[in-house]
Amino acid sequence: MLICNGVSINTISEIANTLAETFAKTSSCDNYTPTFQALKRREERVKLNFSSSNEEGYNSPLTLLELRVALHRSGNTAAGPDGLHYIMLRHLSESSILSLLLLFNRIWETQVFPTQWCHAHVLPFPKPERQIQTTINNFTKEQSSFVFSTEETVSVVFSRNRGVFPNPKLFIGRSLIKVVKEFKFLGLIFDQSLRFHRHLKDLKIRSAKALNILKILDPVHHQGLRLCLGAFRTSPVESLYAEAYEPPLDLRRKYLCLNHFMKIQSMKTNTAYSYLFNFSLYDFNSHRSSLTYSQPFHFRIRDLINDLNLNIGRIALCKISEVPPWKVIYPKFDFTLSCYSKACTPESTYRTLYLEHRELFSDYEPIFTDGSKSESHVGSAVVSLSTVITDALPISASIYTAELHALRIAIEHISLSRGKKFIIYTALQSIVSLHSSSHPILVDITYALANHLKKKDIRFCWIPGHAGITGNELADTAARSATGSSERFPIPHSDLKACFKQKLQSVWQSNWDQQTENKLHNVMPVLAQTVPSSSNRREQVIWTRLRLRHTRLTHRHLLFGEPPPYCEIFGPQERQTVPPAERVQTRSMTRRGPQASSSELTLPVPLAIRGTKRRAMLKPVGGSSPKRPS
Repeated sequence: MLICNGVSINTISEIANTLAETFAKTSSCDNYTPTFQALKRREERVKLNFSSSNEEGYNSPLTLLELRVALHRSGNTAAGPDGLHYIMLRHLSESSILSLLLLFNRIWETQVFPTQWCHAHVLPFPKPERQIQTTINNFTKEQSSFVFSTEETVSVVFSRNRGVFPNPKLFIGRSLIKVVKEFKFLGLIFDQSLRFHRHLKDLKIRSAKALNILKILDPVHHQGLRLCLGAFRTSPVESLYAEAYEPPLDLRRKYLCLNHFMKIQSMKTNTAYSYLFNFSLYDFNSHRSSLTYSQPFHFRIRDLINDLNLNIGRIALCKISEVPPWKVIYPKFDFTLSCYSKACTPESTYRTLYLEHRELFSDYEPIFTDGSKSESHVGSAVVSLSTVITDALPISASIYTAELHALRIAIEHISLSRGKKFIIYTALQSIVSLHSSSHPILVDITYALANHLKKKDIRFCWIPGHAGITGNELADTAARSATGSSERFPIPHSDLKACFKQKLQSVWQSNWDQQTENKLHNVMPVLAQTVPSSSNRREQVIWTRLRLRHTRLTHRHLLFGEPPPYCEIFGPQERQTVPPAERVQTRSMTRRGPQASSSELTLPVPLAIRGTKRRAMLKPVGGSSPKRPS
């Protein structure tokens, strides 16, 4: 409930409208003084007096590539007065994008902005070596349009002198500004000596609270899995992980730590790089016991890499493109063959379409690229009319990196060739994102296209892999047999994510193999994603509880403090686990013997389970009369 001007507002829409009206009124230009509003209108009517040579590269008209890159890198911020989001602009049609580009170029050339674009909030900052009181007086003038709160304004004297010095007397109008010893600004606590002891102490307290939150995430995670699966409250957490195929949070945290560590390793400009890779610190703290000392991040990552037996190799450094946006060459892409579904199109049709394409671009020299990845080999290959170039990559490299490396080899081959027209046939559909990705190899390709291949006509054409096209088959064979020293090749840190997942999956499987007493382990010895046998929620919950062997019938005594039940047919120690639905008939005959009728086995799941309950008469251990389950 919200109270505004003595009126209670209860509905969500009215509360939102009231807040919006209040914010709009607070930020409105009507809050300015009449003198400043007149000055503002007068200054806005003055045109910008700016002239420069149009021969400069940055004065050239905006290109379609620059607009697409700007929209691709824009965030999902709130809409402005026009009500348009960036995500809406990114999904405009081709004609609408061209119209938007025409508008921006008109503004760029005429130097006249739309009226609504002239409204902005400007924050002036004082320059050093100026009189503080003079600066305050300038802020409080009517022309600045700022209103300062005298109660919330404070001043701090920054000095490391140990002597006693008087506090300055600063005024806002006629009000004296209060002098304090420390002040929190933008999350930092500034003290008089700028030693930040108070800030570090506060940071330690907040970090301890964050760590306490991490300690209670596991029970919350377990509760979420129980709700999703419909599992009984007594089900072991290891069974919940296996049934839902969700790894424990401990493995998830290790995965995130490894990714973060490799990302920092690829960025030497990161402030944590010098600390994480200063190996001289390892021996300095080696005498500290792990029982009384929490190891730093680089210690834990080092031990984790050794435990997982990871062969990291060389990590490619992140690169920033040196090509200005107005000099980026937008490659020509041809996706004619992608209009046909590979599942429904025979290879003969693809070969015919390829021959037609070659007839259309017969004056272009064809170059085929391909990448290959198997369990023990990663390679790239380039095949032209007279040359076959191959190169081997580290086993941890992804197929995407192998395909990009083949494109880079092709670009290098073209730069050394005397020809002028080339067409590169590749099975990599993401070549359209050459201009918007930060992949190190893509940055090299963009740089080569902009600086070394200006006078050459290069086109990219997508072709399906393994479709019987001769050049592509030769490139695929060459990539599979590529040899060379793969250790010298640096790979992006993102390629290691698949390796980390595989190693941690092996750790999870190893831990699951040790759960020999777990009832679900007999049914699911290998961790894998399971497909629900029914779309009905109630049936899924029933099957899950039976697979986990934790139901109200078998484990309610743990919740109510009752004696454990006793089965007259199988006894208390007999292991019974209901198998998946597709094997229920064969297993049911084995488990339940000749007493189970064939008609009962073909009943729906809830009815079959009721039949099981009727035949399994349970009674308390040591009791004489059976107790009917509720």
